[in-house]
Amino acid sequence: MKLPHGESLTFAKELITHSEDTIVVRCAFPMVPTLAMFIEAGAQACAGFRTDNVSNMGFVSMVKNVKQLQNLREQVYLFKIQKQIESHSYLKVIFEASEIESTDIVVSGELTLVLKV
Repeated sequence: MKLPHGESLTFAKELITHSEDTIVVRCAFPMVPTLAMFIEAGAQACAGFRTDNVSNMGFVSMVKNVKQLQNLREQVYLFKIQKQIESHSYLKVIFEASEIESTDIVVSGELTLVLKV
């Protein structure tokens, strides 16, 4: 995945699985993350939908129903991102984050991104 962020702000590290409407991305943080860091990581992980390895500029236009469901104690999480709506420059997704060794969801939410095309 190619992101326009500096390394210290790049949380999305590795695309694990990819299908047309669902991806799983490994995200790593320099400390136990905050909810704001999960939102940023979810937005960055959406770059995994691009298969051409081109950097995709965009911004988060809406955050909805973000919930912390478990205590946060790790620095690496798997993000499962599912497309809900996609148009020319608009992408709405739901995301779930879980610890690497567990299927328990620790954070979930919805994001809407406006992408530069």
